[in-house]
Amino acid sequence: MACHENFNPMRANVVAVLQAVHQVALSLWLGGGIAIGAIAAPAVFGAARRAGDTEWGQPLYTFAGTALGDAFQRLNVLCLVACAIALVTGVAYGRLAGLSPHRLGWRTALVLAAGIVAAWLTVGLYPAMLSARESGDMVRFDAMHRQYSAAFQLQALLLFASMVVTGRMHLDHLRPEASASPRRAGVGDLDPIGNRG
Repeated sequence: MACHENFNPMRANVVAVLQAVHQVALSLWLGGGIAIGAIAAPAVFGAARRAGDTEWGQPLYTFAGTALGDAFQRLNVLCLVACAIALVTGVAYGRLAGLSPHRLGWRTALVLAAGIVAAWLTVGLYPAMLSARESGDMVRFDAMHRQYSAAFQLQALLLFASMVVTGRMHLDHLRPEASASPRRAGVGDLDPIGNRG
């Protein structure tokens, strides 16, 4: 078949490596947020509350907030790096593999949107949260913390959506009719008397 005749092992290896790096970057991005935000933070603050410390300024609660604050700060940077890697490798392997340009564009837009949210959290909202906490303005901190949580959930939703698009894009690419012929009959396939070749 034509798809086997045009098979390029080197190109296939490059696509496989780029796809693997893309998936690892997205996994670190999304998995890091879930691990720290949904698992570590509730567990650490829960332990402090069970010990009787429930407010900023009390030793265990302050320690929990400081430790997790450093963790989220590093996570924010990781998200930006992962975003850059995911965008570059995603576009590169998608084009090399001949995936649907339409779906590839949607996936790129979703990852880019999640990256914009990550950038705002990293350079905008999170530094302001730390500033409010250090100044003792916990009312303002709590309001921004709710914003941060909502933005992080939006970021995760965008990444999940990009994964759904990725899955659909690969399914489309694996359809027998897609792999059997690189192009569909169109106007250019008509002979001079109007019959398809």
